[in-house]
This record gives sequence, C-alpha cells and structure tokens, in this order.
Amino acid sequence: LGTNELCFILARLLNIKVVWGIRNSNIDFSDFDWFTRLKFLIGTWMSRYVDLMIANSESGKNDHIVRGYSENNWRIIPNGINITRFYPNRPVGEEMRSEWGIKKDSVVIGVVGRIHPMKDHTTFLKAAAMFLKERGDAFFICIGTGSDSYKRKLHDLENKLNISHRTIWTGTVDNMCRVYNALDVLSSSSAYGEGFSNAIGEAMACGVLCVVTDVGDSGTVLGDAGFVIPPRNQMALVEGWKRILNLSEKERTNLSIFARNRIKNLYSLDNMVDKTVAALLGLMDTEHHMIQ
Repeated sequence: LGTNELCFILARLLNIKVVWGIRNSNIDFSDFDWFTRLKFLIGTWMSRYVDLMIANSESGKNDHIVRGYSENNWRIIPNGINITRFYPNRPVGEEMRSEWGIKKDSVVIGVVGRIHPMKDHTTFLKAAAMFLKERGDAFFICIGTGSDSYKRKLHDLENKLNISHRTIWTGTVDNMCRVYNALDVLSSSSAYGEGFSNAIGEAMACGVLCVVTDVGDSGTVLGDAGFVIPPRNQMALVEGWKRILNLSEKERTNLSIFARNRIKNLYSLDNMVDKTVAALLGLMDTEHHMIQ
C-alpha cells in the first residue's frame, strides 16, 4: 500500500486523526502497473473516513473527486518554494554551463523531472529536433532519473532524431540552483499527472522564464510570468521557446523579476508552512470541541 493508506490503517489502530497528502492529478493508469491501480481504488474507499485531505493543487482535488474520492474534508495548500535556496545567480549558472561544455552564448533549454512517460520527454525531444533546424546553437538538458528501460527508449529516439550531440542527460543534481541559473528557458512538457510542479516554482524563484503545458496547476502557478501551451504538442512547445527567446533584454529582465516576485508573494515556503499549521490546528480544535 501507499503512504496514505498505511497511515490510515495505523491511525485507526491508534484511534487518532488521519491526514492525507494528495500531490498528483489526472493520472494515466495505463503507464502504471496493476498494483498502483489497486492502491488508488483502496484509497478511494478509505477517503470517506479520512479527517483531512491536503491537496497541493486544485486540479488534484478535482481529479480525485471525479474518480470517486470523498468530496468532504479537503484543503488546498500549494507547495512552498524556498526562495533563499533558489534565487537568481547567473555566475553559478555559467559555471554549470562550463561543466556541461556549453559556451556562454549558446541557447540552453531544460526539463526537470523524473524520467517517466508522464513528463513526456518524447514531445520535448521532438520539439528539440524541430527547434535545432532554426537554432543550431541550442542545447537541451534533461535533469532527473528513471527506469533504465524507459531511458533506453528515449536515447533511441534522440539518436533517430539525430540530436544526441545536442542533448545532455545529467541524472540527479545536488545543487539545483546552479542548474536553473544555467538555463535560458525551463520547459515543463508533462502530459498528465502534475499537481503543483516544484520545478516550475523553483525555476521562477531563480528568475528563469518558463514554457509549461496546461497540466495540473502548472498554468496557475506560472500565471503571466511565461507561456502556457497544450500538452503533447511539439509545435506549441517550439513556439513557446521562440516567444521567450525573441523577447528583448528589457522584457526578459522584467518578466524574470515578475516571476520571482510571484513565487515570493504566493508560493513561498513560509506561506505553505503557515497554511499547513493552520489546517492541522483547526483539525485539533474540532476534536477538542467534540470532546467537550
């Protein structure tokens, strides 16, 4: 069973309140095994007895309810971004580029997330091949890990597209602030499954401009600080990249400042902690009144 379901069983044995965290939306179960589908069905039944479900996205809440979860006892608390850990720092970004062997004036577009069909690296790579026909100086960075079998499929695709000399697969990176600051554009190509994308929020906190698919709450998080496109559409992805790269230096600077301020004002770590504490205290107050 998953963490939520195991916590439900333990809480019932101890006769204490049950709080669940819901972090995804619109899952395509065809990309998962039978046990994942079974866990979701068990969670659907258990949800009617859960005291509080905290979703990090509106889309996550709505999708779970449509799929059979209880409509009661929900709170929406977006993820919090550590704005002191993620901040604009171009010099460390230049260092990162140097380690990748990329020249200072090259275009660098990155996707951050585990290597899984939900992140749709396939569309990202196809868009990269299209973009390279116009901008041969571009590099495409894929940050994250995943199953070896799926990575082999993606490597076969990049070889077929003849772009392997322009793609870099980093695996896990400890200092993500360096990575974000090395990018000209952060791209979220997810086809489904996103609730609140930390990668988008972290990149924005670093002042990096983003092109994201309209999946989960990605568009809500980004707001007017970048461009939102339909999922599974490489042409739209290319057009989004071009729109950002065609902005004037002043426009890019202003949008970069706006992006960071949006995270600072709406999605900071402190904001998330305050809302979570308030939700849990409210649950305790409810229990206290019931005892009285």
